[in-house]
Amino acid sequence: MPENDIISEAMGHMIAGSDTTSISVSYSFGKCLADPISLLNFKQSLTKLCQTPISFPTYLSFKVLSRKVCVALSYVDGSSLTSPAPSPLKHVAPQTPSKMGPVKLGFDLMGFELPPGWLETNQPGSAERLARMQENMMPFGAGLAMLRKFDVFAPSETNEKSMEIKVSFVIFLSAMECKLIFKPRSS
Repeated sequence: MPENDIISEAMGHMIAGSDTTSISVSYSFGKCLADPISLLNFKQSLTKLCQTPISFPTYLSFKVLSRKVCVALSYVDGSSLTSPAPSPLKHVAPQTPSKMGPVKLGFDLMGFELPPGWLETNQPGSAERLARMQENMMPFGAGLAMLRKFDVFAPSETNEKSMEIKVSFVIFLSAMECKLIFKPRSS
């Protein structure tokens, strides 16, 4: 695949990533809320894990959370079962410098230097990360901290029909939204 096509494809997936992530999180919340027993088990597991109250900006690490079966299933298996976008072919940063500019050590994508061999677009993505690419990311565990602090309810308009997945270039919900009610927890 030509380098320009790889860049174009990867840029498209990076831009669409914020939308597809929010869609996936909304869908997961909706599916979890649809089964009160699953939600209760999830909350009980999280409560046992967090013996002390969580306060922002303190978050649980993925390493700790992934040891809990229900958390691992929700986060890891849930995202692999319901992919937010069609799985693209692996696009790997070339081992040689860019052909369209000054010689660089890595592959330039929107101003970010990707090391040779980096998987640019792959479902579920590369495990390798550059520290500077994470400077403005929402820390892992923020959603779980919210679930720990709030009881989350779905109003009547958030149901199986509104949460039905429609597939186009990316997935979307038939209602185009997932309404949720957040009530602060007393404990």
